[in-house]
Amino acid sequence: MNITCTPIKRATIFGCALLLASCGGAGDSPPPVISITFAGGASGSVAQGQSIALTVTVANDTSGRGVAWALDGVGALSDQTGTAVEYDAPVTLSSAVTATVTASAVSDPSKSASYTIA
Repeated sequence: MNITCTPIKRATIFGCALLLASCGGAGDSPPPVISITFAGGASGSVAQGQSIALTVTVANDTSGRGVAWALDGVGALSDQTGTAVEYDAPVTLSSAVTATVTASAVSDPSKSASYTIA
């Protein structure tokens, strides 16, 4: 019985090595999920014309960019930083109302948390 071996060309070996390297390894894991939590819970109250300071903890934010703030309802936001904001209630109101302050991760806006103020 005769067996003939064909030499493998270097280009073939190099191409296979590149293909394997681009596949990634089994040990690769996705980046940790960003989570945002308000210090002291997710709701509170404030009197007319008063302010409340809100802070958040942003876990797994490897970019360190913090959050962007948004307000839904009456009042205003001031002194905004990447992890803190001040909510300023209106001076006059005709009835009791609520406002919602939302903190969204700058590096992944789909990750957010909300704080309801009465």
